[in-house]
Amino acid sequence: MGILDLKTNLKSLRYGKDRPFGGSSNQPYIKGDIDVKDSEVGRTGGPDFLLRGGTLVPKRIGNDVSRMTQMFFDLKSPNGVLFTAKQNVLSRTAVATQASGKALNEGAYLPTSTLLQVVGNNLGIHLNKQGLDPTKRTGPDAGRKGLGDLLGFKDPLGLPVYNEVVTSQQSTKDNRLVQLKENKLTTSNNILYEYSGGPGSINGIGKTRIKRYENTNINKGYEVIQSLSDKSRDKGEGNTEIIDFRQEPGGSKVQTLNYSNPKNRLEQRVNLGDPGRKGADRTNYQKGTGKALDELNALSLYKGPHQDNEKPINDFVKFRIGVIDNKNPTQKTYMHFRAFLDTLNDSYSSQWNSEQLMGRGENFYRFNNFTRTVSLGWTVAAQSKQELIPMYQKLNYLASSLAPDYTDIGYMAGNLVTLTLGGWFYEQPGIITSMTLDVPTESPWEIAIPVSGSSDPSVKELPHIIKVTGVQFIPIQTFTPRVQRNEYNGDPEGTGDVTKFGRERYIALARGLQKRGDNNYDRVESVNEINNE
Repeated sequence: MGILDLKTNLKSLRYGKDRPFGGSSNQPYIKGDIDVKDSEVGRTGGPDFLLRGGTLVPKRIGNDVSRMTQMFFDLKSPNGVLFTAKQNVLSRTAVATQASGKALNEGAYLPTSTLLQVVGNNLGIHLNKQGLDPTKRTGPDAGRKGLGDLLGFKDPLGLPVYNEVVTSQQSTKDNRLVQLKENKLTTSNNILYEYSGGPGSINGIGKTRIKRYENTNINKGYEVIQSLSDKSRDKGEGNTEIIDFRQEPGGSKVQTLNYSNPKNRLEQRVNLGDPGRKGADRTNYQKGTGKALDELNALSLYKGPHQDNEKPINDFVKFRIGVIDNKNPTQKTYMHFRAFLDTLNDSYSSQWNSEQLMGRGENFYRFNNFTRTVSLGWTVAAQSKQELIPMYQKLNYLASSLAPDYTDIGYMAGNLVTLTLGGWFYEQPGIITSMTLDVPTESPWEIAIPVSGSSDPSVKELPHIIKVTGVQFIPIQTFTPRVQRNEYNGDPEGTGDVTKFGRERYIALARGLQKRGDNNYDRVESVNEINNE
């Protein structure tokens, strides 16, 4: 049963002494007549549209302001003082940002901000809770349109505003990432950053310390790669002080490439180039970097009996296509593409004809033929202006190899090609039956605008990246396709462990040395030799 339904003189109810040991909270702060009709209970004055209860009632706003004022400044109750202190302790224990002050990380709290917000609630006004100036702007116009800004008032304990601290012309010494690198990462101190208060403090007393997860500069004994020296940084030469990290303390040296030698690093080892290299002259868009970054990608077509090892053809894995000259089959026109391989599918199939004999319900099968089809796809990408046209010239010639050639007397002839791909194919002859050039959506385009305007005649308006997809390659085997003839215990008809593999080379296992035709089948004679490599 609700209290308003009781036959009780509510004015006779006592209040006060509502604290332990007989203390009083001095509430309620606002006292009024409780003789209201039943129909008025819970009435707000109208629907909540635009304003509370649909109307702006000064008396209600005044009561709210009076209630909050008495709570904050009631000398008989500690509620207001404790609330204010709690907000400032919370500010001190908050995370410090680059814009935070030295004492309070989120700025000072004053009751005036809450009192002004009580007035503005009904009008949809939103003020800052923290800071001496509750009207302070925090967006892109910070420091220009607040009340304190207009009056020339500086708010040392105000709400932290990042735009006021960081300017467009900020010195590098004021950048916290630079400070972290210069002052912390190169020292043996395990503390990266510390400040007063913050989450690591107890009610704002103490400091917050951000430590390394693991100090890699000490207790391990390993040498670390040194940072850039001032001299190399000024010249933009990149990291020239690489220390050999392969030597473990008191142990043997790990046997691998010596990466302190620039020729063993990826960019130089395979002539890939580095588009982000420091010190490169990028002041002239039309000139670009002045030379091709990826030398293999910029390598043009060339013709000869075999690949030219004097050219910059070193790659992640060997990848080239040669088109055999129909008039002189000893000559091939070679195209080298960077081995950014997307797909490689080597499909083998055999066809068996079914036969049915009288009196038998099942089918019998007779071998008919063997086929092999390879699906291949790769990506070509120009990292510099000088690579673009040679890259497209190679693609153009590859596409033309699917069209016919013509003999001197006018007969149409197809084009045979050879494919070399790592140790899978080595100068494997065959035919290409299909190919698709696909421009991915993420590819930028060369727009051929020179420094002087108009059009740059040295390039064309072309995408920088092309996906070569749907390449169907049918190998023409240089041996009679058959089941591999291995030797077991030295005898092709023997049993037991295999001692020698047959010469049917569906997968070439090419060694890829500088000697033509060298492969594991020719060089290795026994399983033991293979296992001991």
